Amino acid sequence: TTDMCYEDKEQIFWCVFEKQSNNGLADYDKLYQRLISTGKFNVGDADLMIEYMQKSGKIERIEELCIVKSCVI
Repeated sequence: TTDMCYEDKEQIFWCVFEKQSNNGLADYDKLYQRLISTGKFNVGDADLMIEYMQKSGKIERIEELCIVKSCVI
């Protein structure tokens, strides 16, 4: 959980994202819940990971559609 580094969590994030996505788009709420359901992220961790991925430019959240668009896939 919180003792994992961002690099480890990022690998898990991408695995979850790929399973949830359709042509590089994933529903934000489903992605968030799926991250938590892995047992590797608590609620705060999932928030921070998504925020980290956004700030690092690896994903883009399109607010009005509540989807996450990958900038790297």
